[in-house]
Amino acid sequence: MTSEKLYILVSVLVLGAVLGVRPALAGGLTDEAALAAHQTREAHCPDVGALDVTKAAASVAQVATVWQQVSEAYEAEGVTYILYWRGMLAQCLGYDDKAISDLSAFIKSDAERAESGGMIADARRRLNFLMRGTSARPPPPPAAALGVGFLVGSGVFGALTISQGVQVEDNDDEFKAETHDAAGRQILLEERAPLVAATNGLGAAAISCLTASLISFGVHLATSKPKVSVSGSKSRQQPVPKLSIGIGPTRDGGLAIGIGGSW
Repeated sequence: MTSEKLYILVSVLVLGAVLGVRPALAGGLTDEAALAAHQTREAHCPDVGALDVTKAAASVAQVATVWQQVSEAYEAEGVTYILYWRGMLAQCLGYDDKAISDLSAFIKSDAERAESGGMIADARRRLNFLMRGTSARPPPPPAAALGVGFLVGSGVFGALTISQGVQVEDNDDEFKAETHDAAGRQILLEERAPLVAATNGLGAAAISCLTASLISFGVHLATSKPKVSVSGSKSRQQPVPKLSIGIGPTRDGGLAIGIGGSW
């Protein structure tokens, strides 16, 4: 037996004594993967979230490599206690859903083994922490809420567009009144250009928000659960509401929005 293999065997025995796992129940790949996971957790997991980006990236790469090794060991030998290490490394990398899955499977499979008590206790602690974090995450905003937000934005930009348009008209009226000399008229022309640009920009923003709002409402309607009506002993499914949106140019160079649907 080479010194390297002897070192691995001794390390696995020590690791098993600390964690309450009998290495005899595992295969060679599993033993090596468990040892690598233990060493990686101690050496690299604390640095995964380091402020130093280079240091964090190097740690993530190291942990990910061992995570793959652990997963391959489980797929090859099917020893359930390695799921603890796979879940722990997944947690280290921030893959909470995968960590929850592996830790739950480990607890379920090894719960009756007294020699796994230390790992079971740690797995439960980690699982409770992860479950609290998962439940605390705010759900993504529904499409209807996004639609309302975009609609409000469209109204705000529309009001600003009207305000800017009034200023452009006032500038044009003053220019047409011919009450200014050539220098004054030139000043009016120079003032008009940014007013027109601001009006066009605000108008485009208003149309974009309105379009996004209509799309959001369309997604909401398309993903809504269809209603089921019951008539006598038979039930039938009502069609899902559909919304169609069309945008095209007008003859005067503007944009027109067409809305259609079925309910």
